[in-house]
Amino acid sequence: FAGLAIISDPSTGGTIGLFNPATGQYAISWVSSPGGVSVCTYEYATGDPVMGFASWIDPTGTEYNLVVDTKRAYLYNETSDHYVDIAGADIWSGDETNHFWFGAFDDILTINNGVDEPYKYDPAASPVLQAMATNFDGVAGDDIASAQMFLQHKGRGVYLGTQEGGNWYRQRARWTQVGNAEAFDDANDYLDAPANDLIISAAI
Repeated sequence: FAGLAIISDPSTGGTIGLFNPATGQYAISWVSSPGGVSVCTYEYATGDPVMGFASWIDPTGTEYNLVVDTKRAYLYNETSDHYVDIAGADIWSGDETNHFWFGAFDDILTINNGVDEPYKYDPAASPVLQAMATNFDGVAGDDIASAQMFLQHKGRGVYLGTQEGGNWYRQRARWTQVGNAEAFDDANDYLDAPANDLIISAAI
């Protein structure tokens, strides 16, 4: 499928367009010059499977609705009644077997898929979607490269099922400072469950 041709009455000076679904590019040519400025509006979706939906209310009472697919994140815009791509590029590399976990922490919403580095949605930041700071001891490479999920408990962020320093710790819970999801008190602030089973879900 090379593209989709769109024709709008060329005999009267309409347009002939070709849409490339692989890139989202749309090439347009005029049968006759329309004169002035012409604005063409169209929507494009990657076609990747939807992997998660989050409805989050921040501390100010503002509600946000996010959808993620295997590669990007989208925020619902009430004015246009559409979901808008807030990633701008592919940021995740998982597939349809890598499920997402959303975790609220004060004024941010954390996003994890168990494959890529933890991300956060912060409506007050620019850009609003950013990788989280996860270095837990100040040594280069000692970061949480990915996590299955993130929870808040007694003011601390808790990462579950982490990848650290190139190694997987599927039974690990590593926690942050009180009141800060991106800072750690000590490299030893973790606990490994005394079992070989994987952490697959959690609730507080």
